[in-house]
Amino acid sequence: EPVHKRAEVQLHVSKGVDMKTVPDVVGKSQDDARKALTDAGLALGAITDAYSEDVPQGQVISQSQASGSQLAHDSAVRSEVLSKGREPLTVPSLNGMSADAAKKAIEGLGLVAAPTEAFSDTVAEGQVISQQTNEGTILHRGDTVAYTVSKGPEKVAVPDVVGRQRQDARAALEAAGFTVQEEAILGGFFGTVRQTDPAAGTMLTKGSVVTITIV
Repeated sequence: EPVHKRAEVQLHVSKGVDMKTVPDVVGKSQDDARKALTDAGLALGAITDAYSEDVPQGQVISQSQASGSQLAHDSAVRSEVLSKGREPLTVPSLNGMSADAAKKAIEGLGLVAAPTEAFSDTVAEGQVISQQTNEGTILHRGDTVAYTVSKGPEKVAVPDVVGRQRQDARAALEAAGFTVQEEAILGGFFGTVRQTDPAAGTMLTKGSVVTITIV
């Protein structure tokens, strides 16, 4: 453009791209995070979500650009993860499992196994009898799952009835839960128990047969 030789020509020198300081939005709600970024001259970009054991539902877990870093004014800060809260965990069925398998299944979900033991005449030793925390119950990481493991049939000691009279010995054995059979020597004239088979102190399941020899 033609100008007078003594005319002033004004130059505009670039200061570079307008840079903005990224605010800390971790722990903020989505709306508060957006406002903080808008106030800083930036925009909120795409958001993903995930479960978190520590960050309450609806709050920002992390952000792609660290707080305090510099971004161009037309950039968007993408909040990496918005918390969905604690992950819900469904209690599995433990029916028919061994104690070890049940424990692994529970702990594999991040839950805590809390077994108790009980005698059972129908469920083999080491197998799950029942679960107190029902299948399908919704829990969270670190919660306990209660269930009962079989110790097998209850065993009791054969009482010492040697030297006792027949009826007294039979009553004692039957009271302990045994079935009594008798063998008489010479007709069992004295009616006294000479021995038992198995011997006194033997651990047997209830309902087992104990034979008394009577003289």
